[in-house]
Amino acid sequence: MRKKKSDKGKGTRPRDGSRSQRNRERLIEAAIAVLTGQGMEKFTSATVATAAGLHKPAFYAHFKNVEECLQAVALHVAQTNAREMLVLQTKLESAASTPDDSQRGIEQLLRSVHQHEALYRLLARYQYADGPLGDAVREMNTYVRDAWVEHFWRVAVQFRIDPRHFKEIEQLADHVVAISYIAIGRVLDGRASELSAEAARVARYGWAIVESEFRRMGADLPRDGM
Repeated sequence: MRKKKSDKGKGTRPRDGSRSQRNRERLIEAAIAVLTGQGMEKFTSATVATAAGLHKPAFYAHFKNVEECLQAVALHVAQTNAREMLVLQTKLESAASTPDDSQRGIEQLLRSVHQHEALYRLLARYQYADGPLGDAVREMNTYVRDAWVEHFWRVAVQFRIDPRHFKEIEQLADHVVAISYIAIGRVLDGRASELSAEAARVARYGWAIVESEFRRMGADLPRDGM
C-alpha cells in the first residue's frame, strides 16, 4: 500500500519568503546608507551587500543590476516621503499655521536636501519615469504641494481672507513651492554655501509675495508684516 506523503516541512516556503523579504529590505536600507554616506561613486553591488551584512550573490538574488536597485531605493524613498507628507498635512489640518512655520519648513527641507543630497538627485532622476516608480515620485511631489496649500489656507483663515480667494491661494502656494525647488537646485548645484542663509532668503522672498497677495485679498495685516 502506498504511503501517504508526510506534511512535514509544509510552511517552510513562507518562512523562506519572509527571510527573502527581510534580506531585500536590508539591501534597500543599506543602499540608502551607502548613497547618503558615500555617494553614487561608491555605489556598487559589493558595497551595498557588505553594508547589509550579506554576500554579493544575495544582491543579485533580488536585483538584476545596480540600476534596478537604485530604482527600488527611489520607490522606497518616494513612498516613505509621501506618507510623511500625509502625516504633515493631517497635522496642519488640526493646528493653526503661522508664517514662521513656513520659514522653518523651508529650512527643514533644505537641510534635508543637504544631508541626503544623493537621494534627492535620485528622485529627480526618476520624476519623469513611466510606471509605478515615476507615479510614486510624482505622487510624493503632489503631497508636498498639498501640504503647502493646506498651510497657506490655514494662515489665510487666521487673517479672515474670503474663501472665494482659495484658488488664488493655491496658485500662491504653487509659486512658493517653485521657489523652494529653485532653492533645492541651488543647494544641489553647490551654489548655496550657507544653508541657513539660503533658507532665510527664500523664506523672506516667498513671504514678501505672500504678504503682498494677502493684502490684495483684503487681509488686515500688521504694518510690520505677518
